[in-house]
Amino acid sequence: LEKTAFGEWLKPVDELEVRVGVHDLNNDGEDQLVKIAGVLIHEKYNATTNSHDIAILKTESPIEFNLTDDERGLVRIVYLPHQGDDDIDKWPLTLAGWCAYYDIRSGVEPPKPTP
Repeated sequence: LEKTAFGEWLKPVDELEVRVGVHDLNNDGEDQLVKIAGVLIHEKYNATTNSHDIAILKTESPIEFNLTDDERGLVRIVYLPHQGDDDIDKWPLTLAGWCAYYDIRSGVEPPKPTP
């Protein structure tokens, strides 16, 4: 096992799982717990500065999509750009997650989450 920059232990990939469809950790909903089969970490990720803090996770089983926008959350497909797409910085972006965020290049912050 390796330690992160914060001194926490990293788990092997075969012990990782993600919970999708959760927006309130205190309420049971229609969330899904899915085991991870593989991880692709951004090649420029820096654990000290937390820059490029993004990864693509491959799941062992399919995730069920919830295409209705209701109080239980929303699970949708994330479309990735094709290799060679040069104008992806002009595409609209929806940011989701539990982590900190910032945009050095444009200085634009995403909207604050609503309670």
